[in-house]
Amino acid sequence: MEENINNNKALVPIRKGNNQLVKTNNAIQITNKLISKSIEVLFNRAFYLLNSANLVLEDGRTLFWNHELAYYGEKNIPMEIDTDFLFHLESEKEYLEKMKFKYGINLDDCKSALEIFNEVIRINPTHKYSYLFRGIANQILKRSNDGSKDFDNANEDFLKAIKIDPNFVHALRHLGGIENINKIIKIDPFCDYIYLNRGRTKYHLKDHQGAIEDFTKAIEICSNNSHAFFERGEIKLGIKDYLGAIEDFSNAIEIYPMCPGFWYYRSIAKKRIGDIEGENADVKKVNWIDPTYIYCYNLSF
Repeated sequence: MEENINNNKALVPIRKGNNQLVKTNNAIQITNKLISKSIEVLFNRAFYLLNSANLVLEDGRTLFWNHELAYYGEKNIPMEIDTDFLFHLESEKEYLEKMKFKYGINLDDCKSALEIFNEVIRINPTHKYSYLFRGIANQILKRSNDGSKDFDNANEDFLKAIKIDPNFVHALRHLGGIENINKIIKIDPFCDYIYLNRGRTKYHLKDHQGAIEDFTKAIEICSNNSHAFFERGEIKLGIKDYLGAIEDFSNAIEIYPMCPGFWYYRSIAKKRIGDIEGENADVKKVNWIDPTYIYCYNLSF
């Protein structure tokens, strides 16, 4: 009898009017909120470190400065370093495409970011964004010739993210390959950057017409994608469509006139049609924008 009484006390049965279940549920909710907040803080810190090279000072404030936007004809956008990156990633479909983050220039911060992503994954093994950006950190560190075997796991991280979410476009994109890019296009057929990436892949496979078609599709989706105009112009230059190349380079210049490469490649196309005056004017512009610009011209066909 004594044993039964003790067992009953241990079980704490839930009866009508008993608030034990409510207390338990509240405790679970509080714990989940704390875990969620911990993940948010850790992830945002890691993402910040992955992009720490973009930190600048302005008006006495420390800002996160995205200078990559300039290549797409947009003004630089300052962003407070306490930005909730995870919230934006989860709530804005095109956040990464819009912001065009530049990852991992500071390798020490990149290593620190990787360790924090490890901690987030330890807390929540199904956190797809931490797998994605840990994979990116791994890629960067591997390319830096760090030599550590711990940095050989980028594709494994991307695959884990895709296992969590089979339609996770960002992870599919980093895996690369025509097959994965085609899958992304089926998921999101109106993203200009996907067609740009597939065009680049086709270019390297020497499918020049296919690459031109994909760059054209990217331009149809986003008419201010200067890279699509420029890279389509590169192919036209290589296949001796000089007037088409000049038109594409001119469009790229109109979108972003401060890129010396756009002017330089247009000068080459002008030279090919005998427009020496136009060539010299473009070269002069290159030197004005960037006197240290390295002149090179090396198409693969």
